[in-house]
Amino acid sequence: MNARVNIEGLGKTTHDEMYFSSGMFSSQVSHVDGENILLKDGITAKQAFSCLIEVLVDDVVSVCKLMDGQHYVIAVLSRQDKSQQTIQTPGVKQLSITADSIRILGKTRVQTIAGQTLSMICVGGRIATHAKELIQHAACNLISKARNHFNHAEHYAVKAQDLVSIQGQHNLIEAQKEMRLNAEHINMG
Repeated sequence: MNARVNIEGLGKTTHDEMYFSSGMFSSQVSHVDGENILLKDGITAKQAFSCLIEVLVDDVVSVCKLMDGQHYVIAVLSRQDKSQQTIQTPGVKQLSITADSIRILGKTRVQTIAGQTLSMICVGGRIATHAKELIQHAACNLISKARNHFNHAEHYAVKAQDLVSIQGQHNLIEAQKEMRLNAEHINMG
């Protein structure tokens, strides 16, 4: 029995509509080469647009055969090594996730990597960072801009190889017990 289904994004076809044949089956992956997935039974398939889990060798997959003879892996059913999975969208330039609330949880680690630019934008809200240790490293410049900037610490040290400059309309340095200025030369005024 054939079911009539509208399918978009599965490549160019001479028909406006394509049909699923009764060819829905499961198979094991023997080789993955770019967009081509070779199954154990010798069939070559492509990853369906809706299959977001990266297909790996030895995966048991669900395969759909269209009337034009093209096979598509539509889902990864099982995998022997479940230690790592990759969500991928072949051919897609941008992936957006939209919801009222999104949570990403890594029980031991969350890593965000960008090849060129990483932006975090919180319009009209708050960005909170809580950690035992927070390290920032910039190869060239580290620039912080704010209307008000407050730092609170038990000990606070600023060290520079060459120049430390503090400029402002009014500068106030207070010490409750002791203040020291150590230098080869001290110029005031």
